[in-house]
Amino acid sequence: MADVVFPAPGAAYRADTRGRAEPFGPSDDAWLAGATELHLAATASEGHQDHLYSAIGVALDLLGDEKVEAFADREWLGQRSYIDALVVLADTIYYAGARNLAALMLDDLRRAATDLTPLQDGRLLFRRARITWSLGAIDDAEERFRAIGALGRKAGNFELLAQEEIGYATLAQFRGDFPAFRVHTQRGLALAERSGNAAIIRPALLAMMMIEASEKRFDAAVAAGWRAFGLSRGYAVWEAEALINMGQLMIEAGHPDRALASFSVAVECAAPARLLLPALGGLAVASALVGHEPTVEWTVREVWRAQEQSVQPYSVAAAHLECAVALHALGRVADAERHRAAAEELGRRHGFHEVAFKADAMRDLPRNAPATLAPESESIAGELSHMAPDRLPSALAFDLAAV
Repeated sequence: MADVVFPAPGAAYRADTRGRAEPFGPSDDAWLAGATELHLAATASEGHQDHLYSAIGVALDLLGDEKVEAFADREWLGQRSYIDALVVLADTIYYAGARNLAALMLDDLRRAATDLTPLQDGRLLFRRARITWSLGAIDDAEERFRAIGALGRKAGNFELLAQEEIGYATLAQFRGDFPAFRVHTQRGLALAERSGNAAIIRPALLAMMMIEASEKRFDAAVAAGWRAFGLSRGYAVWEAEALINMGQLMIEAGHPDRALASFSVAVECAAPARLLLPALGGLAVASALVGHEPTVEWTVREVWRAQEQSVQPYSVAAAHLECAVALHALGRVADAERHRAAAEELGRRHGFHEVAFKADAMRDLPRNAPATLAPESESIAGELSHMAPDRLPSALAFDLAAV
């Protein structure tokens, strides 16, 4: 499947909103204003720099320089560039679900900013490849990852070489080729270590964690996940992602009490809704596994609040399904059905066929026998338990921001 190339931001946005009942959020007009200026910068024969700086101005007005600077510190070792605000805006748009618009912005940015270094160009290309594979164009994504590797070899840059391998690992996982998934992840992690960039090391560690857990090597999985969490300290988005992964690992390892602690810490992070909702879903399941009904009650209330606030519908639908499973396990069949039906309705309204399918075949709680953990892993699990809050917040703030 080849990428669909849209002639203008309006067409890309219409493709993203097709089948949606409402816009992505209150900033859609600003997104389009910035994307339009950037498109003019990429296509105008004269005055393209004026349009480029106008686009940057729109992005900075929307995001604020503090958020852009924090992003550069976290993702790019503090290496600032004049295009950073547009990259953060494209990321924000992508995470909100407007993938075609974000893809067009990245294409236009690479055309308009003609003075990019190979590293800067490769960083944009990686984001573009991520969107490409998420839209199902696997072969095209592979070509983009190959181009990133070529840039990395030409510049002698370990970050880009690591991104190439991590990209190949993602595609191998998507194709179900688990031996290739492991090989590319190991290569990507080794190269990421040489780059020294935690933003590249972390996803490789989380992928290794997933691989080790799938092979029931729980001690190795815990070590990888805990190291990823250590690299995440100070950045709420990263911390929440690492804690969610640790929680899922603890459920797979048959330690739902430790999973409950990990998900509890995750929901306290000042993270965007795309992470808070998976944390809520995991918390509901872990709480049901240990029979803690009050926490399940709090979780399902927050998921309903997220839906009322029109937070990202896919994440809300997935969280509804987890709540349905948790409530069903507690014997609350009618309440479980309400959540299942809500997930099914969101899936049908927004075209989430996977969610609709899962709603039809609601799975049981994952009651895994507890795995014996080595002393070091037990110590890490104990750390997670000590981090758990004494009580959950009264309510969560479902921020849509990507950074």
